[in-house]
Amino acid sequence: MEIKKGDDSAIYLLSIDGKSNITEVDELAVGLRNALESDAPSIYIDLENITEVDVSFLQLLLSFGLSLEAQARSLEIKPLTAGHIVTETANLLGILHSREIIPRN
Repeated sequence: MEIKKGDDSAIYLLSIDGKSNITEVDELAVGLRNALESDAPSIYIDLENITEVDVSFLQLLLSFGLSLEAQARSLEIKPLTAGHIVTETANLLGILHSREIIPRN
């Protein structure tokens, strides 16, 4: 997994690439924690280049969204296609859509 941070101070940009599963969750948690500790009022995450995902990633993403909500900050995730691995896994598990973290296509 690779986590890249953008340079915009008003929007914290994260791009997550590669595997995003239980073996990578600690690295992902650090990246999301850094975003939570930033002063940016809005977080934008690009998941387009994720190649593998499991429930641990989706749980962490949901928790992250709830933490931002509690801080009155916004989270936007780059729209994904219906066939994307993140979208398919979320649909299979029936999670995240109720919070609109990953929009249904």
